[in-house]
Amino acid sequence: MKLVIKLVFFISSFFVVMLTTSCRKQDSPNKIVYGPSVSIGDGEVRAWVSEDPSGNPTAVGISLSEEALNDLPTMNHEYLLTFDPSSATHFYTFVSLDWSAHGHIPNNVYDISHFDVHFFNIEQSERMMIGSNGTNEISFPPAAQYIPSSYELLIGGAPMMGAHWFDLLGDEFNGKTFTKTFIWGSNNGQVVFWEPMITHHYLMTKPNSVTALRQPAAFQQDGWYPQSYTVEYSSSTKEYIISLSNLSFQKGQ
Repeated sequence: MKLVIKLVFFISSFFVVMLTTSCRKQDSPNKIVYGPSVSIGDGEVRAWVSEDPSGNPTAVGISLSEEALNDLPTMNHEYLLTFDPSSATHFYTFVSLDWSAHGHIPNNVYDISHFDVHFFNIEQSERMMIGSNGTNEISFPPAAQYIPSSYELLIGGAPMMGAHWFDLLGDEFNGKTFTKTFIWGSNNGQVVFWEPMITHHYLMTKPNSVTALRQPAAFQQDGWYPQSYTVEYSSSTKEYIISLSNLSFQKGQ
């Protein structure tokens, strides 16, 4: 009789475990849709979109293989990354990943080897025309309500890129060495890109950081805007990940 009871208990427990496992498998976690890989250094990089079960984007980012940080060019180089057309690319259109081998201006601030990760919301053809009417047009600012507080336009506009709004509350402007920061980009009064800027040295520390972003008073157009940006190393995939995270849909005003 005891043997029968034990057998019944075992079978019941087995089915409970199987049912629980089955339920977990039926859960719908976010999925990541990758774009095509591009060679960089000794490795590769690709852009991606994280989508919730309803098909809404929750994050957009890039993943650099561990080898990608080795044998990088000694001169500046741009890597153009595209999203998979089937992903939730309703707002972000492509990524311009710029390797700045020796840094750039302002001097004594950003003259350190780093990556500029531009997430654009305009088409590549429109981006290539930035500056065709002169840098004064690039530097024409958006209305103040569309740029977060304590962001300033410190240098002139960059052709085929746009004007860069720097965070004056960042460590690099307050007595510390630049490791990572976040930039808003505009052209002719329109916000056109969002840019995490990360040093090579900081990535090599294999960080795991999520930084909240100050928000503007209003947004120019309907879209999925980041509430934070993430810089992390995944030991399971051996990748460095840089992303606009906690995307939130905002109505344009």
